[in-house]
Amino acid sequence: MEETTISDKRVTKHLLALDISLDVLVRTRTREQAEAPYKAAADYVIIPDELTADALLESLEPVFADDIALGDLRQSKLRSLRESEWLNERGS
Repeated sequence: MEETTISDKRVTKHLLALDISLDVLVRTRTREQAEAPYKAAADYVIIPDELTADALLESLEPVFADDIALGDLRQSKLRSLRESEWLNERGS
């Protein structure tokens, strides 16, 4: 799969109209904007704010259920960040 990030709607529309086999992932800002790329044959539409909200809710659900204290969750996430390759690659 080739990867590209295209912020121009005209280019995205043109690529979706081509008669070639591509895996097409499109990013939109809102649910309302997501319908058009799907209708134009996008394989998947990503809405970053919704993905972020879902991930945040999933992370905080144990706190809301009183299964873990917020401070303990903080320490766990900080430990995960320190152990991640992403952070280590940047020399932090």
